[in-house]
Amino acid sequence: MNFKLCVKKIGESLINERYHYFSNKRANEILFSIKKVNGLADKKQLRNAEEYAKDVFGSVRFAPWLKVYTSVRGEFLEGWIPDNFYGRNVITRIQGDYGKTSFLKSLSHKLFDERVCPDLAYYINGSWFDQNYYWVQNQHVADLIFSNDDKVVCKLDDTAQGKGIFFMGRNEFDLERLQGFGNFTIQRPIVQNSFFEKFNSNSVATIRLTTVLDLMGEVQLRASYLRLGRVMDTHVQSSSHIRIPIDMNTGLLSNEGYLPNWHRIEKHPDSSVGFANKYLPNFEDCVNMVIRLHNRMLMVGSIGWDVIVDSSSKPVLIEWNGYSNDIKFSEATQGPCFHDLNWHQYS
Repeated sequence: MNFKLCVKKIGESLINERYHYFSNKRANEILFSIKKVNGLADKKQLRNAEEYAKDVFGSVRFAPWLKVYTSVRGEFLEGWIPDNFYGRNVITRIQGDYGKTSFLKSLSHKLFDERVCPDLAYYINGSWFDQNYYWVQNQHVADLIFSNDDKVVCKLDDTAQGKGIFFMGRNEFDLERLQGFGNFTIQRPIVQNSFFEKFNSNSVATIRLTTVLDLMGEVQLRASYLRLGRVMDTHVQSSSHIRIPIDMNTGLLSNEGYLPNWHRIEKHPDSSVGFANKYLPNFEDCVNMVIRLHNRMLMVGSIGWDVIVDSSSKPVLIEWNGYSNDIKFSEATQGPCFHDLNWHQYS
């Protein structure tokens, strides 16, 4: 074997092993957390998860996430996709480099040919552009972005999980410092619908919708949940968010939500507002919007959309994730979500 090719294969193998190690480390931490409060699933059900990992996915290394799903649901269900199998085997096949275009937040309006995000301006490769992608002189940037609001949101490219996002007031505007962050998008602040304000008014909630391209080439909604921030958050972050599954047919919230440690709760821990018997406003329009947008990006097989309904009851796209979108929470609480897509064959 060619020496360089051999070194490359060894390097890829080490990267692969490292990925599975840290992914399963996280899965085992969640299992330990669940066990402390609710106990794990029946041992037979957990053995079924191990056998399924070996028989369907070819290795017991895919068992820990199946055990997480099993412990959340109380029983093992065939058809689940382990999170680390999705991350290493599925993503490259159904998303790949085309999905990575979602890292470039400034391209959303271009890609979808529709103004669905609250964008005001872009800083790209050393130049400023307005929302129509026309070049803007530096001395006009402040007037452009603060024309209607005293505070704006800055989102850096290639960031996720609530990282790389910060708020900036006009009195904090420093052009030179700002340009030091690299490429980014500036958006107007969103005033969310009063439904979400009741849970937490400090940060804008996000409705996570996952759409896929099925085997017949049709875009379908396969998972949905609401993400709420905490009282100390300026925006929703993975390290502190609260997730509540949403009925995909009706927009009804589940009676129970989950903390980051996967412990179950029935109300927001800061506002004490419960989740039961609450329907999301204009949920159908949110779903229709993301399906319409996904139909313009059919080369990406699975997309996670972060949407909110604003104060005028209009759905707004906060951002989209076309590469390495999260499926584990949806698989555990609503899945198997993707059992008919043959993803298990991507070994």
